[in-house]
Amino acid sequence: MVLATTPLAAIAVNTINPEYGQEWGVCGDLETATWSYSSDWRWNPTTKARFEAGFWNWVNDVHDHKGNRVLNKGGTTFVAEWADLGTTLHAETVCLPWDHRIRFNTRYYNEFYNGTYDMEAISTHEWGHAWGLGHVGKKDTWPAAQGYASMATCIAGSDQSRRSLSHDDEAAISIQDGTQVVRGYATASANSSFEESEFGGTEYWYGINVSTFYTTSSGGGADTTPRYAKFRGALVPSEIFNETMFNWYSGGWLKARANFKKDSSVDSGTVTILLGYQRLDRVGSCGELADLSSPIENWQWVARTCYPSTNWNYCTTAATAISGQHHRVIRTRVFVKNYMTRFGLPTYLRTDRDRVMVKGASVPW
Repeated sequence: MVLATTPLAAIAVNTINPEYGQEWGVCGDLETATWSYSSDWRWNPTTKARFEAGFWNWVNDVHDHKGNRVLNKGGTTFVAEWADLGTTLHAETVCLPWDHRIRFNTRYYNEFYNGTYDMEAISTHEWGHAWGLGHVGKKDTWPAAQGYASMATCIAGSDQSRRSLSHDDEAAISIQDGTQVVRGYATASANSSFEESEFGGTEYWYGINVSTFYTTSSGGGADTTPRYAKFRGALVPSEIFNETMFNWYSGGWLKARANFKKDSSVDSGTVTILLGYQRLDRVGSCGELADLSSPIENWQWVARTCYPSTNWNYCTTAATAISGQHHRVIRTRVFVKNYMTRFGLPTYLRTDRDRVMVKGASVPW
């Protein structure tokens, strides 16, 4: 039987088990799912509400580059049930072509019901497996203040923080979203189009030498998206970046791509798109993915410089092949460096759909 378990180490759906080399079956269509309940007295209004909240945490929070939901209710039905899973598991997800279940441990029913164990957080984690995701490390966003991933390998039963999705939780869904693919390369950065409403639409993006950074829907963005970002600094260049970490199961390619345009026709200068990547090893208990203080290699960089115009244009770095990296984690960053000036002073750059893109075995479809 193929299982995705909590809290012990487990394997990613329809990829390769990083520890045991075992291949998964497909867990539904990965973008739509629904559920039914087994006939068990443990399903009551309280436990049902907590289970369903885990589903909606994903559906309501993951959007494509136009701000539309990526995940929806429907399609493959997962049977929610209770079973004796021993003393080490809170829950598990079964993903086989003929068998789709999310199971909670009867031994911990009282803890789930009275709130000692956070059933919503554990449900969120198990629904991540149902959407086709494997495990990540305890911290997978930068900086650590952004919080912890719902798909962390080891989750304490009382940890409510796993109800909220991290950057890498959302980016993992983006990778498998077929609508966000350009010439075979999938978007691998959450909020690449600045459509998220949190933090003024700049969630998961960080600035260096940036004095002003915000998003606007005035005039629309690239690819007819509603929002785009504007930023400038007191120094030239100013730059924004985000970071994504994901499993790397075998050979593949990375590149970075950004869209931009001048803020004013009198502006001049260049924009540099910078892809950074670094390979990390799996260390620690529970199959933790990465020891960030001891990477396998230093940062590797690929850059391209382009000239903005008054229309939206894109700039893409060369593709970088990463082969022979089974069992690794790849940490990536995409930088957008603003060298634009207006009469010799730093000025705004309008930018949109800035992301790392991936092609190869890490893309499940």
